[in-house]
Amino acid sequence: MVYILHFSEPIHHARHYTGYCKKIGPRLAAHNMGHGARLTQVAVERGISLSLVYLADGGRMVERRLKSQHNAPRFCPICNGKGWAKV
Repeated sequence: MVYILHFSEPIHHARHYTGYCKKIGPRLAAHNMGHGARLTQVAVERGISLSLVYLADGGRMVERRLKSQHNAPRFCPICNGKGWAKV
């Protein structure tokens, strides 16, 4: 699964985190406990909430493609106000 998390407040320039996993539930729990990627750890340390805003089938290649495009806001219903987007 490929997913995008939206931060309730930006961390410097970052407003989203894109990642992938096999099971989303345990991965989100890890992020929310501060045991995920460094960016999400910083968010939790600062009291910034994380919202799952995008979820799709795919692996590392899909994640890399999304990250290289630098357009997570396009897939974020909070930022674009259009609801869930499709890849």
